[in-house]
Amino acid sequence: YGWELAEALVDHGFEDLGLDQITATITPDNDGSKKIAEKLGLRFDKRILLNNVPTDLYRLYRVKYE
Repeated sequence: YGWELAEALVDHGFEDLGLDQITATITPDNDGSKKIAEKLGLRFDKRILLNNVPTDLYRLYRVKYE
């Protein structure tokens, strides 16, 4: 259900909440979550420390059509 939930959350964030970007924090060893994030279009941004734990930050920007 990971894919379905993640897709619904991205859609909700962009369509209903009007967010300009979506981010995901994923531990470096979590290959399944990385695959889902990348399938949704999120791209690796940088490695950060989150509560002193190395964490990969993924980011997706909203595409604006005018």
